[in-house]
Amino acid sequence: MKLIACHVENFGRLHDFDMDFNDGVNIIRQDNGWGKSTLAFFLKAMFYGLDGDRKRTAAESERKKFRPW
Repeated sequence: MKLIACHVENFGRLHDFDMDFNDGVNIIRQDNGWGKSTLAFFLKAMFYGLDGDRKRTAAESERKKFRPW
């Protein structure tokens, strides 16, 4: 499987975000708070899904943590 591009409509800090991936290594180098970890988690969620809503706090629930609002 090869990831060519992604579009994030609303996921955490990422809103209407597009990224194209090149062959080889792709480096995302941005300031703290930009959303690098959020992008990595978004890609993981697209491949493997999110945990359910059964956890009570936002820190425990991935769905609640990455809500765009």
